[in-house]
Amino acid sequence: MRQTRAHIDLDALDHNLHVVRSRTHKAEVLAMVKANAYGHGLIPISRH
Repeated sequence: MRQTRAHIDLDALDHNLHVVRSRTHKAEVLAMVKANAYGHGLIPISRH
């Protein structure tokens, strides 16, 4: 059985957050990072 891997594109994450912020205007955005970012690394995802 092959090991499953996922690549998290942090630039895409930034872009998506920018889009959300641009559409919500003055609303604050709060992102939750749960369970070690589902195995993708809590610290790299949280810092971004």
